Amino acid sequence: MFFAVQEYKRTDRIGDQIKMEVADILTRKTRDPRIGFVTVTAV
Repeated sequence: MFFAVQEYKRTDRIGDQIKMEVADILTRKTRDPRIGFVTVTAV
């Protein structure tokens, strides 16, 4: 039986981490009441 394992490149993992950090900064650390829901789709 063969299981397909998707390997992530280092750049993909870093990009995902940057997206999470930017989203966290925008939602939790920014004190702007105009910012509500934030989605970071690409870096």
